[in-house]
Amino acid sequence: RSMLEQIGGLESIKGKIIDDLALVRRVKRAGGRCWVGLDPDMLSLRTYVGIPDIVRMVARSAFEQLGYHYALVPVVWLALMVFFVAPPALVVYGAVTRDGLIVGAALLAWLLASANFLPVVQYLEVPSAFALTLPFAALAYAFMTTLSAWRHHTGKGIAWREPGETDNTSD
Repeated sequence: RSMLEQIGGLESIKGKIIDDLALVRRVKRAGGRCWVGLDPDMLSLRTYVGIPDIVRMVARSAFEQLGYHYALVPVVWLALMVFFVAPPALVVYGAVTRDGLIVGAALLAWLLASANFLPVVQYLEVPSAFALTLPFAALAYAFMTTLSAWRHHTGKGIAWREPGETDNTSD
């Protein structure tokens, strides 16, 4: 509480799109320490009832994370494709061409990426096999990042809620 008062309270991050990360940055600049991560006691008050809600949630902040640099959008695509989408695609390619070396190397890359994702999957209490869907998550994130940049480019800005949609939290 004293650190929050020292940095000027929540007023100091008013208007920030990614308020939790803005708060962490302010606390660290003031010499404080923070831990940002998953906690079993953490409770989210905002509900996401479907894919459109999740797309809006990610797209509202993805381009800000890139510092509003349009040139970074293709870099995001390239990185996500190389590290997450290429391995399963290469497993298929290697299987079709009967190249065991490609299959083995690509399968290892895919499994290592999935293993890194596994703690999140387990925390969310979904089947562990879900970690293998990381390539689809990468494609979805690339799309949402592009959507975020497009919205900024077209002047639509942050689309947190659709017209008429209400917040499920109580202030």
